Amino acid sequence: MWLGLALATRLLAPPEPSSEPELARARPPIGRLSTWFGPGVATGLTARRYGDPRDPTPNEGQLAAATGLGVLHGQVAGYADHEARRSRAITMLTPELRLDLEFGGTHAWRDPIAEQRELAGRHGVAVGVSGATVIGFGWASPGVAGVYARVTVGQHFSARTNTNLEGPYAIAALGPSVGLRVNVHRMFTLLVGGGVDGLAGVQRFDDRGRLIAQLAPIVEFATYSQPTPDVYFGFVARGDMTVLGQRYGGQRLHGRASAELGWRLTSERVAKPKLNYAALLLTYEGTRIDAAPGHPQFAALGERRISHQLLLAGGISF
Repeated sequence: MWLGLALATRLLAPPEPSSEPELARARPPIGRLSTWFGPGVATGLTARRYGDPRDPTPNEGQLAAATGLGVLHGQVAGYADHEARRSRAITMLTPELRLDLEFGGTHAWRDPIAEQRELAGRHGVAVGVSGATVIGFGWASPGVAGVYARVTVGQHFSARTNTNLEGPYAIAALGPSVGLRVNVHRMFTLLVGGGVDGLAGVQRFDDRGRLIAQLAPIVEFATYSQPTPDVYFGFVARGDMTVLGQRYGGQRLHGRASAELGWRLTSERVAKPKLNYAALLLTYEGTRIDAAPGHPQFAALGERRISHQLLLAGGISF
């Protein structure tokens, strides 16, 4: 992680003075290390349906829960590229380090069949922490349109009280991806590609920690835009689906998308010049886990677990 931050600091540092026209120097390379923290709100919907997930008729009971949270969000994230003097290959760096401290509550309910079987989800005060540590490092061909190759390593984690339908987890991922890169005058960069991730970690199901070990193809889409020197917009989406390792974690379908809008604060806009950057972030994350009857880690009847999480946060940097 520290190596990634050191590379990010180097790549995302302000450009050196040059003899280029003032207009060209005013627009730095796309992306920067946006470091900020601030308050936010989050909501989550989780559900569990007992029975064979291939059967569209749920007849073994259903549980559901809704969670509302106040969040203190902090993140270090961004995009940078650098073209070495002696090489036409472009080096890319895409760090994402985020941490959410959460406090709120959960309300759970069940259908009559689950009530007859004495199945229930916990509800009450919800306190937890979630976040990610992800570093992507890659290379791209120069020009307006080209290709890129990237290796991404990271870990996602989440743990909350009274949200047992999903279960706390800490899952690491490592894998390569390749795709198309479009770069327009360093004002706009687009990455579209795919690859494969190896997943390993632990998730708690029914009060027992379970091993997660899977191989999953991924698709990724990202845009980084800086239309003016003081405004930045980024959108990143990534999805994966299990192809190997269903015995260790079930059949998983996971996706995450986030949009960030940031703008630079100048001394004319605020009383304190030290407040130099403000941002808004909207993030969605969804997961579906299917386990056929007889799966060793889930209910003997089989089950489907679904989770949707939405976060809206804003903040400033100093």
